[in-house]
Amino acid sequence: MTKFRHRHPVQTFESAVGTIDYPLTNDFMFHVVLEESDECVLRKLLCSLLHMEPEEIVSIDIRNPIDYGRAAADKKTILDLKLLLNNDTMVNIEMQVLDEKDWPERSVIYLCRSYDNVRKGENYDSLLSAHHISILDYDLFDDEPEFYSTHHLRNDRSGRIYTGNFSLSVLNLRRIELATEEDRKWNIDKWAALFKAQTWEDLRMIATQDKEMTVAAKKLYNKNQDEVARLWAQAHEDFLWEERIRKKRAEKLEKEMAEKEKMIKSMDQEIQSKDQEIQSKDQEIQSKDQEIQSKDQEIQSKDQEIQSKDQEIQSKDQEIDRLRSILAANGINPN
Repeated sequence: MTKFRHRHPVQTFESAVGTIDYPLTNDFMFHVVLEESDECVLRKLLCSLLHMEPEEIVSIDIRNPIDYGRAAADKKTILDLKLLLNNDTMVNIEMQVLDEKDWPERSVIYLCRSYDNVRKGENYDSLLSAHHISILDYDLFDDEPEFYSTHHLRNDRSGRIYTGNFSLSVLNLRRIELATEEDRKWNIDKWAALFKAQTWEDLRMIATQDKEMTVAAKKLYNKNQDEVARLWAQAHEDFLWEERIRKKRAEKLEKEMAEKEKMIKSMDQEIQSKDQEIQSKDQEIQSKDQEIQSKDQEIQSKDQEIQSKDQEIQSKDQEIDRLRSILAANGINPN
């Protein structure tokens, strides 16, 4: 969804005031400023982030220049900066302002893709090193915020690096106050402040400290006046806006599904409890039935016993009657 912006009536970079419409945290502006500025800007940035001296950088080859022939709104446009450094190292630099909660996994995938650069039939000694640099506008790990960190594959026990050809760094623009002495030595805090600047006044104040930063700041100003560049920058912000909406909708749906599942689970537990209660009642009734049946059998047995006694008494009575008859027949009074 396109958001119309008020454009300040400025004439030059030196007199520009107010909010920067498309700052360096905009993926497109970040990419195009580093790509189209003098190579000294990219060289200076790499020296800071990779802790290299200027003479150590022999060559920089941008492998994915912006293709203005592609539609600005094309969501397949990849805006990270892919570089071949000194013909032996692949470097990816990516600006990421939307926290999708999956950056550790995504960044490793991006790094692995860069590292997988051996062509069929080539030996592994032709493998290029790979380094991914994430520039984030949020905390990667909430419980352990850092300003700048670099990660390698290491042995869990000894700490030995498995291979130095595979690594990634993370620059957190929200934690400039956590910059270490080493970070400040390499001017990483100044670059972060430049990227984070939201007004022309702040940008100029930061850029005046460094020649290459001034070049980058002026290029950003020029691109903010360029209608084609603005179209690209806005298209990418629209994409991010749509992604945020999509994410919120997905989170809402996920929450609703979780609540429904919780309700269904509660109902299932209630039904299960009722079933157990019914089963318990059935067992109780069955037990009572068995008890009644046992009583019936006991009564039946008593009835049989009584019947047997009655038959015995009847037999006794008959015997008495017979004896009385005999006594009477012999003239003897039985009483």
